[in-house]
Amino acid sequence: MPPLSRRKKIIFSLIPAGLLILVAIAAEIGLRVFDVEFADDPFLNRTLKISIFREEERDGERVYRVSHPQAYGWRGLTFPIDKPEGTFRVFALGASACAGYPHPPEEDFGDYLEHALQQAYPDRKFEVLNVAAHGFASYRVRDVFDDVIEYDPDLVVLWSGNNEFLEKRTYFGTARTFVENSYLIRGLSVTLGRWLNPENSLSGWGMSRDVEIAMVFGKIEQLALGLRKDPEQYRKVLEHYEYSIGHILRTANERDVPVFALTVPSNLRDWRPNVSYHEPAAPEAAWRDAFERGERHLLDGEAEQAVEAFTAAAGLSKVHALTRYLLARAHETAGDRTAAARSYREAKDLDHNPVRTIAAINDIVRKLAAENASTRLIDTVDLYDRTTKQVAPGFDLFLDYVHPNKRGTLLIAKTIFERILAEGLVEGEPVSREFQEAPHTYEEYRDIDMARELVLLYTSMHQSETAIAQCDRALAALERGDGVLPEAGAPGAMTREEYGKFFETAKGVHETYLGEHRKRLRGEPHDAEYEANLLKSYEAFFFADWYQARDGAK
Repeated sequence: MPPLSRRKKIIFSLIPAGLLILVAIAAEIGLRVFDVEFADDPFLNRTLKISIFREEERDGERVYRVSHPQAYGWRGLTFPIDKPEGTFRVFALGASACAGYPHPPEEDFGDYLEHALQQAYPDRKFEVLNVAAHGFASYRVRDVFDDVIEYDPDLVVLWSGNNEFLEKRTYFGTARTFVENSYLIRGLSVTLGRWLNPENSLSGWGMSRDVEIAMVFGKIEQLALGLRKDPEQYRKVLEHYEYSIGHILRTANERDVPVFALTVPSNLRDWRPNVSYHEPAAPEAAWRDAFERGERHLLDGEAEQAVEAFTAAAGLSKVHALTRYLLARAHETAGDRTAAARSYREAKDLDHNPVRTIAAINDIVRKLAAENASTRLIDTVDLYDRTTKQVAPGFDLFLDYVHPNKRGTLLIAKTIFERILAEGLVEGEPVSREFQEAPHTYEEYRDIDMARELVLLYTSMHQSETAIAQCDRALAALERGDGVLPEAGAPGAMTREEYGKFFETAKGVHETYLGEHRKRLRGEPHDAEYEANLLKSYEAFFFADWYQARDGAK
């Protein structure tokens, strides 16, 4: 066989490269034909983008249904794909606080807002569509926004910032995709990124069961998060938040869609920090002596001495959140409202397992709102500060750490309503500028199943005094007979007797803890292992009475 010519050698050598190019082209075409979408995020390696919406047909009409379980798909929210003529469509984006959790579905601010708008403009049709999703951080909210911006919104309400530290991850940089418009390169980027940097990867939409349980027990065991205690990781969290919210506001601005961007309020006064952390150089022995001295003074009502002791403790451990929180309590008891409010805010921002929005995140919202012409800032942090009659917002406006009670919910709905009218977003003159509350008969104190959910939440975050008070209220409602139970057969529902046993058990766990803690502070005989026993009690109680019950209901 004669040797191949130089030209043929070159041609044959190019065949593998040509085949590889053809395979790449075929893969690119295939990904585009099947409309495979990757979660485009320069901070994290994430898997395919999955919409929370599903297209369906209802009575011959094409509609979108919110179908994802973490987006409260069980509520059955649907809306027409083709917005009806004359309809003013509002989308509310965020997480559980925005969604109205743990209230019933009709108690979210969107329902109150829709009713008030309908009363003000009876000749118009309004859709206030709350598509918030439980546990979603801003980078997941951004994905929801990328869908709803295509659904012809007249207004977007953005309320996001509580979950930025929620999912376990480690930031390694901000390597962007090589070719923004190539499906293949984006897919390879995600795949290789997950292999090269597994700790910088998040899969799917939301947390797996194992991850969710691990995070709950991270709070029970009071574990400091690397995302919070590592200054570089902390900075990346803030950068990622700014990137995600900035994308939303800039895109809306380009589409000329108004956005109401809310700062995110928190329970400052009545929620102890989840996790406190000592910086490595803190002299723990000297700190503990000052801290426990302050606790004893506070317990005995000696406010000035408590302020002095906690001030000394705060100087020894500058980032310890509980020290700052109890200093706030001491200032409040001593009558110094200004110092108390300042210390409550500092305690919230020093929490090293944060589930409340830190001040830096709200500052980012204010900054980005000022930079985008279509965005209107609604500073709900300032609103709650001005509304509370306490030194700082607490259970007068919240059910727990961030979820507003009915009063707090109505306040937000009313503020958004008034801003819509003030901005003239709805054509025509309203028949009334008065915010008219929907005629709901719901009363929070009577909701026994919600009280159970809250007690479990309080337990997981060591809010013992709050848990005892909630148990007492629920037991009183059961005793009076005006407590409302879920319908028989509802997921997780219990009998009246079972609810009673639950609250009695929970109350006993927390009273035991407080009793032993106070004995130790006063030098009285106590269980030397009570802290370890308490942790085991919390874990056993929490797992048996929440996760196992939830699994059994499925």
